[in-house]
Amino acid sequence: MTTFKKIGILWGGGLGDLLVLRPFLKAVHAKPEIDSYLLTTATHSTELFEELCSPSKVILLKREGRHILRQIRNWYGFFDLVYLGPYPTFKTRLLGDLIAPGKLWCRINHTKSAFLLEQICSDTIALGLADGYNNRVFSTFLPWNISRTANPFENYEKFIVLHPGAKEKWETTCWPIENWKRLIQRILEETTFSITIVGTVKEASKIQMICNSFSASDRQRIKSYLSRPLKDIA
Repeated sequence: MTTFKKIGILWGGGLGDLLVLRPFLKAVHAKPEIDSYLLTTATHSTELFEELCSPSKVILLKREGRHILRQIRNWYGFFDLVYLGPYPTFKTRLLGDLIAPGKLWCRINHTKSAFLLEQICSDTIALGLADGYNNRVFSTFLPWNISRTANPFENYEKFIVLHPGAKEKWETTCWPIENWKRLIQRILEETTFSITIVGTVKEASKIQMICNSFSASDRQRIKSYLSRPLKDIA
C-alpha cells in the first residue's frame, strides 16, 4: 500500500496531455487518504484542467520567473511525491527540484512503448497506485460514467469529429480554412459519414465560415458544438 499523503503533479499542455494523465489521476483519486494537487502554467485551458482533474486541486503558476519562484517557495518540502511524467521539459524538471518533495518521479520504462499513455500507466503501477491495466478500455479512465453512445444526428448515422481550431495565439498550428473546406467536401462526397465540428466560442466565426460554404443539403450532415463541456461530447 502506498504511503503517499500529498502528491503534486507538474503538468501542462492541452486536451491530449490531460487525457493521457487520466489513468494516474483516477488511481490517485481512488485513494481517499491522498491529497493531490496539479500545478500548471497552462492558462489557456483552466476550465479543462478543472473538468478533467477534479477533485485534485488545480494550482495556476505564474509564467514569469520571479513570480513563479515566490509561489514555489510555498510548496517547498510539502509533497511526499511530485510526478513529472516520463518526458518533462527542462523547466518542469527544474521546478520539480526546487519544490524538493520526498520523491521526485521522472523516468522512462524502456520495456514499454514510448507512447505517453503507456508510460504513465507503467508509472502508476510502479508507484503502487494501481495493480495493473489488463484489457483496459480508455473510456473507463474518464471522470464521468459514459452509459450511452452520444450521437448528434437523429438517425444515429456514423460521424467524424473535427476541430478546426488551436490554442490561442498558436497560429502556426491552424490549418487554413480552405483546407478544412476541401477535407469536409471530400468526406461528404466520398463517404456516408456525417460531420460534427467542435470548438470554442472564440472559434465560432471560423466554424461558421466553414459551414456556410456548403449547400443546404450538405449542411444537414454537418453539426457544430461550441464550448460544450467535454463530458457532453465524450
